[in-house]
Amino acid sequence: MQKPELYNGSPMEWGDYLEIFESVAAWNGWTEWDEATQLRMSLRGPAMKVLKMLPPQTKDNYECLCEAMQSAFDPPEQVLMHKAAKYGPDIPERPRASLPMCCTH
Repeated sequence: MQKPELYNGSPMEWGDYLEIFESVAAWNGWTEWDEATQLRMSLRGPAMKVLKMLPPQTKDNYECLCEAMQSAFDPPEQVLMHKAAKYGPDIPERPRASLPMCCTH
């Protein structure tokens, strides 16, 4: 069994972390509940603080956890600013999955 790496909430790394995490999940054949549980166990520091702010009923929902992490650590405006700084006017497009708005604070 492969184990996911820890995520501490480093800005601009959520998208990369999620890609690796989901590869590990696919390799291990995890269910969505397994993914949510493994993701919760992988969070540290600022990312753990975001988890603690979520309503209890959403902590077993993988999509809600991903939405909360993306909102906190990879908001669209930060992604655009980072890409502009890195690539200049030739910003590559990166499709993103649309997650439901299920986490309310």
